[in-house]
Amino acid sequence: MYSKRYFYVLTGLSFTILFVFSACTKTEQEPQTQASAYTAETGSKTEMAAWNKVCPICGDEVDPDLETVTHEGKVYGFGCAGCPQKFDKDPENFVNNLSADGSEFIGG
Repeated sequence: MYSKRYFYVLTGLSFTILFVFSACTKTEQEPQTQASAYTAETGSKTEMAAWNKVCPICGDEVDPDLETVTHEGKVYGFGCAGCPQKFDKDPENFVNNLSADGSEFIGG
């Protein structure tokens, strides 16, 4: 009689411990936002503010709600939704369209 009771208590305790440890290992993933940055070198997304004030593609003011692209350690913001894809195709060409501080569009 004592061994059955001991068995049931031990089994119940084991299931409780198993449940607690399995619940603790689950982690929630943070939802991605549209303002997250795409890092071309690693393909990862991060949330960072753009250093430039104007778009290196069209020269418009940077829209903070659009995705950003990291190139050679700098996070670039854009003025239109299609600009990040254009920038990814030839970033060196578009980087030269900005002034040294990223506040003016000097390219053509």
